[in-house]
Amino acid sequence: MKDEAKDNKIYQIMQFLGTIIEMRNLDRTNHIRNVGEIVRVIGYEFVKLYPKYNLTEEDIDVYVIASYLHDIGKIMIPDEILKKPVALNSMEYDMLKSHTNRGCSLLAQLKGFWDDRYQTAALDICKHHHERFDGSGYPDKLVGDNIPISAQLVSIADVYDNLLHENVYEPAHTKEEAFHMIVSGQCGMFSPKILECFRNVRVEIEEIESSARI
Repeated sequence: MKDEAKDNKIYQIMQFLGTIIEMRNLDRTNHIRNVGEIVRVIGYEFVKLYPKYNLTEEDIDVYVIASYLHDIGKIMIPDEILKKPVALNSMEYDMLKSHTNRGCSLLAQLKGFWDDRYQTAALDICKHHHERFDGSGYPDKLVGDNIPISAQLVSIADVYDNLLHENVYEPAHTKEEAFHMIVSGQCGMFSPKILECFRNVRVEIEEIESSARI
């Protein structure tokens, strides 16, 4: 019971901090919730389909909580870059991409606040949720399953939710458009296994997005 209470407290604090970060970044409060719930649904499907990875639903629940701080490094990015209404130049884009490593520096200071499960997952997710399966992502250009599964799950959830909302670069896409953009590789390459799970739980993911708009 004591561990359960501690986990619940961590959950509440992480969700609160994540929401504050996203309000500054995206001017909306449902991104953190959506990403976490999408990670949960895809992750549970992954556990079921790929037992050789030795993941459990409890592991996925840890990833969900850790995902709330995936963009914590953006609090160290100037507003003139974060909210610039036109495309960034190369120097500005490099600064934006640095939010991954900057976020890890912040998260490292939480050591002792939560146990190693959360610490490891949060660091992996924060640093690697912009990696792509073919090595075209950042910051380390990791390839394949060298990218932690936790980060792979957050990556696809983050991209999908962002596609459904207008930003400074493009208008919002429909769920149909977003789905096909991801599976066709228009948003970068994701793991074939993650994509299989994404396809399998498409209905549940769309329900998450619909309920967030009520």
